[in-house]
Amino acid sequence: MNPTQKIANLRNEIDKLDKHIVELLLKRFSNAKKIGKVKNMNAIDIDDLRRENDIIETLSNKSDENLKKEDISAIFKLIINISKKLQIK
Repeated sequence: MNPTQKIANLRNEIDKLDKHIVELLLKRFSNAKKIGKVKNMNAIDIDDLRRENDIIETLSNKSDENLKKEDISAIFKLIINISKKLQIK
């Protein structure tokens, strides 16, 4: 296999993974919205810093040479912030 074909195959695999990541994010955000409704109906604060820190800590421990702890933290801080915005709506 020539380099151009190899790159095309790897990019095709990345495209499939990206679609799967988006599908999983949509499911996560759907659940976050449902949690927001329960919180709003019961006057529970949207912010749960202990939970947020637990998520980031747990997932950061999955780091390796390809994905550093600080990168995992940055990714999930963004995901959590989007989830919180959806809970407010």
